[in-house]
Amino acid sequence: MRMYSTALRRLPDLTSTSFLIVAFLTGIAGALQTPTLSLFLSTEVVKSPFMVGLFYTGSAIIGIIVSQFLAARSDRSGDRKKLILLCCILGAAGCLLFAYNRNYYLLLIVGVMLTSFGSTANPQMFALA
Repeated sequence: MRMYSTALRRLPDLTSTSFLIVAFLTGIAGALQTPTLSLFLSTEVVKSPFMVGLFYTGSAIIGIIVSQFLAARSDRSGDRKKLILLCCILGAAGCLLFAYNRNYYLLLIVGVMLTSFGSTANPQMFALA
């Protein structure tokens, strides 16, 4: 006697698929950028270990401020889709800035600000789900 599965297989909808793709890509971007950032700062930007540490400290402080700002804004407005799209665009702009710029202070102020906005796209997607 042949047994048939009663569970229906359905294809994932477009929203779920796009959610998974964006979560995967933003996670990969952070996983590739963070470990290589100290090497980039010391060899390409030619900064001392102290300045590299200062960069990471500034990045953490700016990241906390941006995260708190965006969390309050998304809770107030309720429209997270536009915010997620804006965060992804700003994160991509930050990556382009790191690719084509070697000015330490510009990377510290503008680059970290842009990538901080980009890194908050993932938590906002989970808040949307």
